[in-house]
Amino acid sequence: MKSVASNFKFKHGFAQVVSNIVQPVIVTIPVFVIINYFAAGGNNFLISTFICLLFGTFLPLIAALMWIKSKNLDLDVSDKDERTFPLLFGALSYIIGIIMLFIAGAPAVAAILMLCYLTNIILTIFVTFFWKISVHSMGIAGPAAAITCIFGYP
Repeated sequence: MKSVASNFKFKHGFAQVVSNIVQPVIVTIPVFVIINYFAAGGNNFLISTFICLLFGTFLPLIAALMWIKSKNLDLDVSDKDERTFPLLFGALSYIIGIIMLFIAGAPAVAAILMLCYLTNIILTIFVTFFWKISVHSMGIAGPAAAITCIFGYP
């Protein structure tokens, strides 16, 4: 009996670690780095990647973590009514990021991906008014589709 309980505890803990690693905002890091590396190259790679990571990852992540801490929420923000502010902040950050990418002359594919994130987050905001949607699935499906569209099937 003890081994079944400890096995369940291990699996649940492992699942929680995987869930935390594949947070949509964390998945943006390798996706933006890979896309900018192959599309921009040279100095423009660093500028484009910095803009993408600042406005597409770090600012939304910091805002969400500060919101979670100030409201004493769980990391998944299980209460759908508490998701609006972090999502709106993320949308604003993506808008600024898109503008900055165009100003910096970043590859169009980076700006288009940021635009996709923006449209996804706007859709998520509207859906969240009615029910709790899984942001994880959208956060994984979008980058997977982008990588596949850009590089093709393996």
